[in-house]
Amino acid sequence: MSSTVEKTVLDFVNGGSNIGRSISETPEQIEESLSLPFDLDFKFSKVCVCGMGASAIAGDIFADFSNERSSTPVNVIRGVELPRWVDSDTLTLVTSYSGNTWETLELYRQARQRDAAIVTVCSGGELQDLSHRHGVPSYPIPSGIQPRAALGHMVGVTALCLDGLDVCPAKRELQRMMPEFKELRDTMMPSYPENEASALASSLMGTVPVIYGHPNMAASSLRWKTQINENSKMMAFSGVMPEFNHNEIVGWVEGSPTMRCSPVVLYDANAPETLRGIVDASIDSLRDNGVEVHEVQIEGESSLEKNMRSSLIGDFVSLYLALMRQVDPEPVGAITALKEKLAQLLRH
Repeated sequence: MSSTVEKTVLDFVNGGSNIGRSISETPEQIEESLSLPFDLDFKFSKVCVCGMGASAIAGDIFADFSNERSSTPVNVIRGVELPRWVDSDTLTLVTSYSGNTWETLELYRQARQRDAAIVTVCSGGELQDLSHRHGVPSYPIPSGIQPRAALGHMVGVTALCLDGLDVCPAKRELQRMMPEFKELRDTMMPSYPENEASALASSLMGTVPVIYGHPNMAASSLRWKTQINENSKMMAFSGVMPEFNHNEIVGWVEGSPTMRCSPVVLYDANAPETLRGIVDASIDSLRDNGVEVHEVQIEGESSLEKNMRSSLIGDFVSLYLALMRQVDPEPVGAITALKEKLAQLLRH
């Protein structure tokens, strides 16, 4: 780990938030998980990634990547019911950081009933217990981290499985991009003089961020939204361009002039010329109507690299927003309270 991270991360947010340290160590999390042994051999023609919240984001990232680099479809299922197409010819990755997410446990049970090839990813809990009891391969994630700050571990293990089973060259792509990924991380630390994440957070203060990504970065636009929701304790929304042009642009241009929403466009600098032209026209239309648009230029050779770079920037923006708003990014009391209510309901 760079000396920059060692010096600054402990004091990154509110006197030493663990979540600040964990997010700053995302590159090292990826490297640690990619080093795990892998010796699985399944036959399948499609992939289903099951999870909720932060535990499903890695699946979203690889669904985008598989559209670009794989002939095997990868779909992410959030909810309590598997789609009809999940069967014995489906690789089912069941991901739950805690291992106790009840929706994910329900999907695990359904996958077993359908004789799907199952691999679980968790830090313990009931999912790990069930995996051991049923002889299902289970890959460990270190415990003691907030699920949303364990993205590197989730991405690394998912890449290990998808690359090892010849779905897509995920592990190799992560290894290739890692040096520049670490450099990007270092540019967003508090001591860096031209800190893009801090500057953008200042611009978004007092507004409702609405994050738009190109189609190949739908995963990271969702990641930005959820990290701002949880770390910054703010409302935020996400969407995709150019679908934006067929609905949301009307609200932006013809809606209330006193709105406090801020559009943030995750701009794929290497997108095809036609797509860039469409997105440029959309941005120009917003600006022509007095809407301040924040562009975040995302570099990368693949959608995997772009989603990871974009997600890391968004993670840091959410931490700086928390710092500026003087809120602790660690606790998520509303989620904890709701889970307790759901647990009571499910016991009846």
